[in-house]
Amino acid sequence: MLSVAEAAELLFVSRPHVRELIARGSLLAVQCVDGELRVRKADVLRYEERQLADAKAWLAGQTEED
Repeated sequence: MLSVAEAAELLFVSRPHVRELIARGSLLAVQCVDGELRVRKADVLRYEERQLADAKAWLAGQTEED
C-alpha cells in the first residue's frame, strides 16, 4: 500500500492530482485508522500503464497535418 505522496511520486504528479484521481474513481483508495488515504501499488502501476497506452494510441492517430 502506498500513501498519496508515494503514489504521486511514482506517477510524477502532485498529491492533489492523486486525490482528484481517487475522487473521480480512477484510483481506488482506503482510508486508514490514522485518516491517511492508501492506494495499492498494483493499482497505481495499472493506472500508469493505461495512461501510457492511451497516450500512444492518441499519438498513433495523429497526422502531420494535425
